Amino acid sequence: MSDLAVQEVIETLFEPEHDTDDTTDCELLHFLVRSLRGDVQTAATAAHGILKLMQDPKYRRLLQSVGVEAAVKGLHFCGSDMSDLATKLAQELEQEPMLYLHDNSWKTFSLEGRQTVRLQVKLSAAADATRLSSHGWRVWPGAQILSQWFVSEFSTLQDLLVIEVGAGPGLVGLVAASLGAKVTLSDRCPAVLEALKESIQENQLGSRAFVVDLDWEDPTPSEAADLVVASEVIYQRPTVDLLPVLLKRVLRPGSFFCGCEQVGRSQDGLCLLPVFFEKLNHLGFTQVFQQTKQFDGMDETYLLFQFAAP
Repeated sequence: MSDLAVQEVIETLFEPEHDTDDTTDCELLHFLVRSLRGDVQTAATAAHGILKLMQDPKYRRLLQSVGVEAAVKGLHFCGSDMSDLATKLAQELEQEPMLYLHDNSWKTFSLEGRQTVRLQVKLSAAADATRLSSHGWRVWPGAQILSQWFVSEFSTLQDLLVIEVGAGPGLVGLVAASLGAKVTLSDRCPAVLEALKESIQENQLGSRAFVVDLDWEDPTPSEAADLVVASEVIYQRPTVDLLPVLLKRVLRPGSFFCGCEQVGRSQDGLCLLPVFFEKLNHLGFTQVFQQTKQFDGMDETYLLFQFAAP
């Protein structure tokens, strides 16, 4: 995404003759919400456009449905000017009640591979994402790609100790538990943690899946993991700095980290994924696998990857 593309989307939505259905408008608005996680200039352009769009009751309603509040919280990481802009957006959002996902809070997934895995996944309400950058209101493409890869590549993960970091709705961790692993699903948002507990109960995985509030700066796992999984967590600079150190602390020597991230995400002009890989290499991790993937109906490219811990 680019500043020019964001401006074009905003101009399209403001055109007097603009008259499309809610589905098309949601796609355009979702692009703007994702642009809040781009470089500072792109995020600022998107934020100013969203502020104007929110004066229209229709766009306000649709922006709420695509989870603008959770994305706005992440702007506080981007300096004082962006934090001030995030505050203005938050104040605007608080002017009226926000409704999210009340009628569609469960998603069904059926994954075919060496086994068939069927799961019910509970989504948390974006309005309840009380901590910065909690995104449990949607199962993101990276999680679906990584989950399908596990089901396609492994007939069992029996008795492996697995941690999913930044779990959100926890699809990847729930898949691992369905394949026999003992899984810790971790996040920091209370609403997300409660939704994860409901998913565990709904899928009868209580003997193999557990939920914890994991502080990346001070992790206290009960035992070293055989595998850590994560998807679409590398979209801001703090993650690039914190996650490699976290992985070094929670993985036992010779174990693995598997992830799936959107290629090309940047902040302040810095492409984040190569920097993240560089930090892993500096800590002694070795990349053993990578593969690019496309998600159905989307132009973005995703990277599946696996690193061995030192």
